Amino acid sequence: MGFFKKKKKSFEEEQMAKGLVKYGDEWITPAEKYRRERLGANVPVIREKETIVTKEIVKMRCKYCGTVFNIAENDKCPHCGAPP
Repeated sequence: MGFFKKKKKSFEEEQMAKGLVKYGDEWITPAEKYRRERLGANVPVIREKETIVTKEIVKMRCKYCGTVFNIAENDKCPHCGAPP
């Protein structure tokens, strides 16, 4: 009765039985392989420009009312109107 046992398929054989193809290190559908090959040749490399924004925040406490405010945005206290 040992001849009725199915031979265990290797991983590659199982993937091929599912209709997948090997592309690099991964198994994908033939349609996906075609799409990657077609798009890979026509897509230009896009480089993103990195921008670093430095913002200096200087806060000051009003000597009259004690409110803390940003002196870069306000030239006087937003609460009482006193000069810095």
